[in-house]
Amino acid sequence: SNLDAYVNHNNGTLRDLTADIIRTSLANVRKRGGNTNVIVTGYDTYAKIQGIFENQARYLPGWGETTIQVGIQGVKTALGTGVGIKVASIYGIPLIQAVDTPDDGSGSIQRIYLLDTTDPEGNGVGRLNIALTMPPSYIEGRNPLYLNQFVIKGAYALMGDVVAYHLHGQGKIRDLQ
Repeated sequence: SNLDAYVNHNNGTLRDLTADIIRTSLANVRKRGGNTNVIVTGYDTYAKIQGIFENQARYLPGWGETTIQVGIQGVKTALGTGVGIKVASIYGIPLIQAVDTPDDGSGSIQRIYLLDTTDPEGNGVGRLNIALTMPPSYIEGRNPLYLNQFVIKGAYALMGDVVAYHLHGQGKIRDLQ
């Protein structure tokens, strides 16, 4: 269906992660109109990906690093080196590690998500983005009775929902070991 994301799976049977699985998934997402511009995975899978490309480090055909811009809804930092942020990349696409990435059970590594956050239609919002329901705000506490000490503590808060306008162009790789 046009509302389903692309899923590269092995019917629940675990399989070894290979560069070919990643390349095939990226190609299939592109065929569906997706423009993968960020890949998100967990720490174990990230280490496995490093191992796949480690023997090719001299030539860097797929593995490398890239600079990124950080922002929400079009407000972005200077490109990479302006703020000192460098991340790993696969085939030029930033690879981000996330602690809460799900896995598929005992013995598996975390899933890989191929995300399209671009705005090729020019609507002003990405195909996958955060819709803010409460703007970023700063909350501060100074009451020593609540804080149990004489200090000032503060925190930033924001609320939002993840919204996907082009589900067909998002992808996932699962059943990996």
